[in-house]
Amino acid sequence: MYGFRFTQRQTISRAVKDIKLQISSDISHWESVGNFVLQRASDDQDINLSEPKAFRYFKFIAKSAHDVESRSLKLLVHNSILVKSFK
Repeated sequence: MYGFRFTQRQTISRAVKDIKLQISSDISHWESVGNFVLQRASDDQDINLSEPKAFRYFKFIAKSAHDVESRSLKLLVHNSILVKSFK
C-alpha cells in the first residue's frame, strides 16, 4: 500500500489534527510509519508513505484535535475489511 486517505467530519467539529500510523502483519509486532498532521478541512486528505508497505492491520492513533482538549483515540483496522469498504 502506498498511503492512506483520511476524511474529516463534514461539520469539521472535533477535527483530528495530529495522528500516528502503525502497521502490522501479525497484530503482535507494530511498525510506525510516521506521525502526520491533518488539516481542518472536509476534503479528502492523502497521507503518502515514503515507500510501499505490505501489512494486514493498521492502527490510527489520534493524538490531538483542532478544537478540543487533547484526547487519544486508537482505531485498529484489518486491511481486508478496509479494502472491502472502499470497493
